[in-house]
Amino acid sequence: MTKRKKQKLFKLSKIIIIIIFLMLILGGYIIIEKNLEFVLNGKQDYSIYLNSEYIEAGYEAKLFNIDLNKYVEVDNKLNSQKLGEYQIIYTLKFIFCEKIRYRNIKVIEEEKKTVEITEPKLKSDYPPINGYENAVLGPKYIDGILIVNKTYAIPQDFKSPDAQIASTALKQLQAAALLDGFNIDLVSGYRSYARQKNIYENNVANRGYDETDKYSARPGHSEHQTGLAFDVGSVTYTYGETPSGQWLNKNCAKYGFIIRYPQGKEHITGYGYEPWHIRYVGIDIATEIMEKEITLEEYFNLV
Repeated sequence: MTKRKKQKLFKLSKIIIIIIFLMLILGGYIIIEKNLEFVLNGKQDYSIYLNSEYIEAGYEAKLFNIDLNKYVEVDNKLNSQKLGEYQIIYTLKFIFCEKIRYRNIKVIEEEKKTVEITEPKLKSDYPPINGYENAVLGPKYIDGILIVNKTYAIPQDFKSPDAQIASTALKQLQAAALLDGFNIDLVSGYRSYARQKNIYENNVANRGYDETDKYSARPGHSEHQTGLAFDVGSVTYTYGETPSGQWLNKNCAKYGFIIRYPQGKEHITGYGYEPWHIRYVGIDIATEIMEKEITLEEYFNLV
C-alpha cells in the first residue's frame, strides 16, 4: 500500500470515527430528551392576596428514576407586597439538555368580607360583660358559613342542617389519623341548649363570670349546639404539643375543620386556647384559615 493510499485511509477512518461519535451524541441526546421528565407540582397559575405568604409547591425533575432536582435553577422575583403579575422561571440544565417551565403568580387585593350588626340585642339572663355586650340572636350566616360566638347566638332549638356532613367529615379525619398511627377519639360533640346552660351556670357558681367567660360559652353561644364542633383527642392544654395534637393541627383542614380557638388569638375569639376544639367550615375555607393562621372572625373581618 502506497503512502498516499495510507493517508486517504487514515482520513477516511477519522471521518468515520467523527460520524460515529456524532451519532452517539445524537442518540444520547434523543434518549435523554425522550426520558427526561420535568414537571411543576401544584398549579401553574396562582392568585395570592397582597401581603400574604406564597408557598412554593416545588417541582420534580428526573431521568428514569434518577432525581435531578439539584440541576434545577429557580428565578423567583415575586413581590407579594406589590399588586401585579409575576412569573417564576424554572430551568433544568442537565448535560446538553435544557428544559424551562413557568409558573404564573398574580398578586391581588383581598376581597373584603364585611358585615354590619343590625339585629336587635339579645335578651339575656346574664350580665352583658366579657365580650357579650353586643350579643344578638341569629342564626347568623356569612357566605353560607354559620357564625356562633360571643356576639352571635342561636335559638334554643337550633341545629345546623350541615351537622351530618360535619359528622361524616370527622369520621374521615379519624380514619386518616388512625392510618398514621393516631387515635383521635371524640370527647364531646353535640350539646343541647339546656346542657350548655347547666355547664355554664355550674361554672359561674364555682368561679364567677369573669373566669368562666374565658373558657365556657353561654347557652346559645356554644358551637357544640350547632353539631358542627367537636372536642377530640384530649381536653388538655398541652394536647397541641403531643404528636396526635400536632397531626390534628396539620391535617384537620383536609377534612374541612379548623382549630377554632388557636393560641395567641384569645383577644379575637374571646376564649382561651383549645387545641382539641375543631369546627367544620368546609375544606376551602378551612385550608385558607389554617394556612394563614387566622381565626374565623378574622377571615370574615369580624374584628
